[in-house]
Amino acid sequence: MTLLTGTRSALFVPGDRPDRFGKAAATGALVVLDLEDAVAPAAREAARRHVHQWLEGGGLGVVRIQAMTSAGHAADVAAIQGAPGLLGVMLARAERAQDVRAVHTATGVPVIALVETAIGIAAARELAGTAARLALGDQDLALDFGVAPRSSLVRVLAVELVLASRLAGLPPPLDGVTPEIDDADRLIGDAVASREGGFGGKLCIHPRQVPLVEQAFRPGEQEIAWARSVVAAGLECSGVTTADGTMVDRPLLERARLVLRDV
Repeated sequence: MTLLTGTRSALFVPGDRPDRFGKAAATGALVVLDLEDAVAPAAREAARRHVHQWLEGGGLGVVRIQAMTSAGHAADVAAIQGAPGLLGVMLARAERAQDVRAVHTATGVPVIALVETAIGIAAARELAGTAARLALGDQDLALDFGVAPRSSLVRVLAVELVLASRLAGLPPPLDGVTPEIDDADRLIGDAVASREGGFGGKLCIHPRQVPLVEQAFRPGEQEIAWARSVVAAGLECSGVTTADGTMVDRPLLERARLVLRDV
């Protein structure tokens, strides 16, 4: 499993802030150098130069580029083509599988399809057939529907990315950002809910969020203890048995093994 597909936390960094690139890399998260929303249109040309220099000078990262229909898309792609440190591309407002394929062909690296619109949700299964991973842009998706990002509608729609990823054999998708940078409880709550909802990681917008997200997506001590007791009971029996008063059959045993795999 690569850093791109195995990551639990992906940290956005504005492409026009090269002073933050190294700090982002030091967090251990997958660094996403942003050429889209985090950069003002007037600063995007400078951002492309900074990102190119980072990727050519030994830095590693994924680059979020503008949507295929955006005027700056071609310039974004040209700025990163052939860069040795380019781990992948995150395509904003991904809506068509052919666009994901085109970006992959142009850059030669895996593509994360960032789903941010109703059209993208409807095309999630096609996108999953061409992307290396799916990610949810819940802020823009909410805007597309005219609802709040944490609305029940957005969370219901998010399930489609989880299902599409599973059907395509992809790693679980990355969930959207928590914009409240200084609210640790909110972030942890969001991350725990993401994990319970089938997501495999979360997008971050500040280095302080990374360790909290990493922790939330790892099994806790009680879960680990439960998994060990289930595996121990299951190994002693070829059929159905019990552990701590709970029936242990094949699905539960396999679930416990998955928990221990992530320890």
